[in-house]
Amino acid sequence: MEQSKIIPLSMAYPGQKVRVVSIMAGRGLRQRLIGMGLNVGEDGTISLEGGFSDGSSGAGVTVLLVENKPYEGELPEGKELYNEKLVLLRTKLDEYGELTLDKPEVPYLIVFDAGPGHVVEKEGPLLTEEEKE
Repeated sequence: MEQSKIIPLSMAYPGQKVRVVSIMAGRGLRQRLIGMGLNVGEDGTISLEGGFSDGSSGAGVTVLLVENKPYEGELPEGKELYNEKLVLLRTKLDEYGELTLDKPEVPYLIVFDAGPGHVVEKEGPLLTEEEKE
């Protein structure tokens, strides 16, 4: 069976058949997620696509998944904080400006960090009960 490629809705061509799998959030959040190229997979993953307003690729841009609450206590060795919140994962977009990750089991933020003046933070979609199974 051929697996469908996950693409941002904004990348679909007029008249192209697409299937939006699921986004469990308010209407405003859904539009913001789509606008940043974030697609929710039905398998507990998120797919990210990054780019700049001038149309250039986001290849190599740093991506952080950050627990969405202030961190308390002593920081474990090898861990880091971002704006006083625990960084769960630090990685980069691939050569196509894309990345697919497992959703964390805790509320989290997705941070695109392309350097000073080019940092975008968004709440990530939560892992559903169905996806936890």
